[in-house]
Amino acid sequence: MRHYAFLRILGRSDPESAAARNAAAGLLALRQLDIWADHPGLLEDEHVAAVARRIQDADPAIAHILTAAVRDMARARDVNRMLAPFVAYAVLLIDRLQHTLAVDVLDSVIGVAMIDRLDMGRDPWFLATCYMQLGEAYFLCGKWVRAHESFERVRALLQSHTGRAEREMALLATVRDCMIDYVQGNLGLAKTNIAKSMASFTPDTSPTIRHRALMVRGGIAIRLGNFFHGLTDFYAAFQIADGPRARELSLCDIAVALIMMGRHYDTAMNVYAYMVRHGTSSYVRYVSVVNLLELCVINADALPDAEAQFAYWWEVFGTMDVPMPESEMHGWLFYANSIERWGTRADAIRTYQEVIARAKRAGIHRVVSQAENALDALLRPGTQKPLREPAPPAKSRTAPSKSRTALIARSVDAFCLAASSSGEARLVR
Repeated sequence: MRHYAFLRILGRSDPESAAARNAAAGLLALRQLDIWADHPGLLEDEHVAAVARRIQDADPAIAHILTAAVRDMARARDVNRMLAPFVAYAVLLIDRLQHTLAVDVLDSVIGVAMIDRLDMGRDPWFLATCYMQLGEAYFLCGKWVRAHESFERVRALLQSHTGRAEREMALLATVRDCMIDYVQGNLGLAKTNIAKSMASFTPDTSPTIRHRALMVRGGIAIRLGNFFHGLTDFYAAFQIADGPRARELSLCDIAVALIMMGRHYDTAMNVYAYMVRHGTSSYVRYVSVVNLLELCVINADALPDAEAQFAYWWEVFGTMDVPMPESEMHGWLFYANSIERWGTRADAIRTYQEVIARAKRAGIHRVVSQAENALDALLRPGTQKPLREPAPPAKSRTAPSKSRTALIARSVDAFCLAASSSGEARLVR
């Protein structure tokens, strides 16, 4: 069924809700694209104008993009100009964490671009751009095989082109493939391939690709127990980040590395609090709230007002509406942890049971397992499950420099403080 992802949202949403209005606008635009692709002569100016008016019910960013796409269909003189807004729409959907919708849009765009009577199929750059975004959307959906296939397609389309932009995109696709290996646990393969990719960098390799590569290499180092190396890679990525999104992702991973090292929990909390208040990405803001909830529980003995801080961030968590079921279930798990620490045993048992039911409905089996283990420990006669305490400094496979770690923590603290005070900040080195 065409555009099932949009129909699914419409079927599950209140017709008057923003989600329904936005999905309806996207579906209308895609239906017009279907008609144009199959029977271009059927689209008359009056019909297109009527659709454009209905699209205005969506939020301004979506309405602006889709109106441009629909109005160009009536002219249909420049197919690239007509399809480009749909690609921009897909990118916006990815940014809003609506990855399945983005996949639907990009599949439609690629299908139209490959129609024989058009010239778009002979434009490798446009198709590579579409497949690059499709790979990103599949990656964020957790569909690793589909993501890998999309990145492979990017490289195949650009292999005979020697321009700098084409080489950069092909290299970025390779770096993203390394990320797929990393998240799937193929650490040896990921480590080898990211090393090969970074060895091919030239002086004019873009900061975007260098940043992505450092983030992958740092993540691999963390997973292999080389926490200090991971921290320094994340910090290096932070220093060359070429935009707010890249900088925010680097900061979040710096916080993770510091937590894994068992040091500077206060810096990690500063990072996450900064992200919640100033982050440009819904994803980063939501994950940061969840991480703050966890830190309030596991670092409670070092926080004199841990319970009050948890209550504050739990209230913030409740106001956020982000389609990230796994992070949402982890937030509920930390809530159950907080009841175990600061509430009664009976309330903790009941809350864990509720979390297990929620996580089962959402299909988040990792949270189900963690909550069941916690509940089993509470129900075991004569035992009391100790909550996790702040981890002692982890034994890294490298000899970490305490002074270098402290320097990174101070620099990050200064950045977050300056950014929170002025809205802008420069990195303090």
